[in-house]
Amino acid sequence: MEYKTLLDLEKKLLSGSEDMYGIYQLKENEETSKFIFQNSDWHVRHNVDIVRENYELLYVAPLEDSMDLEDLYMLFNLVDKPADFKGHSMSVSDVVVISKGGNVTSHFVDSFGFTDVPDFAYGDKAKERISYYVISDIDSWANNSLNRAELERFDNLSDAVLKYADYRYGTDAPKQSIAAFGMNVNGSEFDLVYAEHSDNVLSLDFTYNDNVLNDESFKSKIRDICIELEVSKVRVHRKMKPDEIKDFTRNRFKTHLENTGCDDIAFYMDNFDKVYEKGNLDKYKPSESQKRIVEDVSFVEWNQNNPYFTFVEPDELAYSIDDGNMFVGIHRCDDGYDFSVYDSDYSVIDGGVYDNPDISIYSAFKNVSDDYLPETRELKLIDYDDFTEKVDLVEQAHMNNLHVVKDFKDKTGEMFNDIDGWDASDIEADVWNYVSSKIKECKMDAIIVDAVISGSRCRGLENESSDIDVVVEYIGDVREDDLFNILNDVENNGHYEFCGVKVDINPITADQTGTLAEYLPQVEKYLNEKKADLSIGESNSTPRRKGRQS
Repeated sequence: MEYKTLLDLEKKLLSGSEDMYGIYQLKENEETSKFIFQNSDWHVRHNVDIVRENYELLYVAPLEDSMDLEDLYMLFNLVDKPADFKGHSMSVSDVVVISKGGNVTSHFVDSFGFTDVPDFAYGDKAKERISYYVISDIDSWANNSLNRAELERFDNLSDAVLKYADYRYGTDAPKQSIAAFGMNVNGSEFDLVYAEHSDNVLSLDFTYNDNVLNDESFKSKIRDICIELEVSKVRVHRKMKPDEIKDFTRNRFKTHLENTGCDDIAFYMDNFDKVYEKGNLDKYKPSESQKRIVEDVSFVEWNQNNPYFTFVEPDELAYSIDDGNMFVGIHRCDDGYDFSVYDSDYSVIDGGVYDNPDISIYSAFKNVSDDYLPETRELKLIDYDDFTEKVDLVEQAHMNNLHVVKDFKDKTGEMFNDIDGWDASDIEADVWNYVSSKIKECKMDAIIVDAVISGSRCRGLENESSDIDVVVEYIGDVREDDLFNILNDVENNGHYEFCGVKVDINPITADQTGTLAEYLPQVEKYLNEKKADLSIGESNSTPRRKGRQS
């Protein structure tokens, strides 16, 4: 291969656009001669980074679908290895770079197997980078499994968070998520957040790296990630406290007495404290490894003495569920967390107080969502102030309309002639769902306040050819005419039907036509005049079928 060709191929390899692999070997000079054929442990002991500037690319070729690292190792150790390969047989200290599916990974040939060197491909820019990775199934990485889940890399935090959320909460996510979120900072790589049941758990592995801890940019990123991933617990590593060591010793000593058939265990246990203080039971104490405890504590508790970054947990959160099919708002209160569940039109359908103020707001939400939300759901964090503003607008609209709408609907319930067993409330609910689906389909910023049958049928004045007239009040910036045309399919000369009867939908807003409280009295006046004009008399006594129970 010509050198110019290798340079061109290296650009293709590192761009990640095609499935390819490249073989890198150390340059031949005085500096690199010190660590040729040295394994990764040697590099760690001597503080020597594995960087692309010390290597040269010797071979690039397409990556076959079935080809893995072990296949490449075998290929480049055969007598009949590729004829245009001019390097030595693949050995310890070589690096294999693989571009597959748009993802570029780098692998150091080690004494046993391969060791990932994530920033190798970035060359001298690696030290300036903060990047992220996501693993869909961290359990598959146990014991260095050959079938482990792919590690996906991201330069952008938002993209990485979205991918993690997809593995965590997506429709195809397992019930027990096993995803992991990691970071690469100044060449140091570590898992940062693990999924555990309903919690996202912050790992403190980064605290063992002085280079990382001295990076203020990193500390800021950690804080952002805790917010974005809604971390609710922290995995801490600590040593046993003196009272825990004593309890451990007591239990082990008691077990020893039981196993030896001692007849007077109670006597020895009554004198345990005295003997323990004299140091006569030291052989029953935990070993140094047993003294090391790994446990998950609440983020709230840990954050009280968090030395790494400043984190102020929000007092309120709001979430959209399944693209706006439901909403949840939660905020801190004296007894814990007050929460409410809303339908797609911001009307409250459930709520209560989660009475545990000692956990994080994220943990409280997770517990609430497990009890009140569908099992399969897509969660999206939304602006709390914007959310509460919409809730207040809808609540105020309902309050303004309350008595007028109720009285109007009650009268309709008495006088409406059911259609194929369906009563007025059934039809209003059906129209509500139809309008809601159209609003979502057209991505309009509009919220339904109420739907009310308003034409001749609401007072039993219809004839066989009468349409069903429904007035729908909504909140939003969409013009009434525009929404009318969409709901009644004016452009396609179509119309919405209920049991074969045409439905005319009249959308109104407070700012244009007026509220239902203002509109319905006008409807009532018109219908009374129509009734008088028709001189209905005995026809009003026509029996009506009993409506279907909703």
